[in-house]
Amino acid sequence: MGRPPCFRREILDTATELFYKKGFSHTSISDIAQKAGISQGLCYRYFPSKKAIADAVSQTIALAILLVYLAKKRLFVCHIRQFDRALLPLCQSALPSVAQQGIPALSTALFTGLVSGFGVSAIAGYGVACKLEIILLYPAVSLNTALTAIVGQCVGAGERGRAGDYLRAALLFGGSLLVLLTAAVLLFTRPLAGLFLPGEEVATLAVRYLLVAGAGDPCNGLASCFLGAVNGAGRPGTGMWLTALHHLGVRIPLAWLANALGLGLAGIWLSLPVSHLAAAVSARFAARRALCKAPPQSL
Repeated sequence: MGRPPCFRREILDTATELFYKKGFSHTSISDIAQKAGISQGLCYRYFPSKKAIADAVSQTIALAILLVYLAKKRLFVCHIRQFDRALLPLCQSALPSVAQQGIPALSTALFTGLVSGFGVSAIAGYGVACKLEIILLYPAVSLNTALTAIVGQCVGAGERGRAGDYLRAALLFGGSLLVLLTAAVLLFTRPLAGLFLPGEEVATLAVRYLLVAGAGDPCNGLASCFLGAVNGAGRPGTGMWLTALHHLGVRIPLAWLANALGLGLAGIWLSLPVSHLAAAVSARFAARRALCKAPPQSL
């Protein structure tokens, strides 16, 4: 009988033409199949959806552009000697910052693994609470990013005093904001939890989580401010190690110990405010040390 014919290319060519003429939203699978002269079922054999066809079309176009680009030999020419003075400082600053951003994700994965041992409802309640906690996470992350830039500018200009002023202002503003947001989230946790998943049990678990973990969220905001000052003072490696200490050296061991001692979810939740407090205290001393060692005047 021989191999059956492959209509993948015909489908892609037809889809490209129809997407160009009619637009993606006004083109259907049946339109593509009819134009290509094949059945709609055969079209689904190669692509499960219209989006899959569009992805393949975009990848094909991107590959064609890349081949044309390479054919014209318009490549970037880079030599390591062009970066011999800048590459090492860049890596020294960038790599610790990259690691610092990845540590919380690893911590969350390990923490979720512990919570999963308490069943589906515990995972659902923890997931809902984490979504609500994002309201508190964004201000802390924003303060960290802003202080990294502002403190870096002040330190680069030799203005240690001004860097300290910005840090104190951020602590006052950020701490007050996070206290208010924490109170609002705790007050409206139960009705907000219903927006994600129905069920009284899930809402109750989310409320219990935020009542315990939410007590440490203002400390988390303070720690973010101090870490921003540490990074801005040119010590991203210190910020990386402090983040690792916060998440992997305090939170996860405490959560594992609470689970091993049979303290239940409440014991696991308790590891969060304790780790936030430890982070705020350790980052405070690190920020003070970093700013004191910053150069007093620009070179």
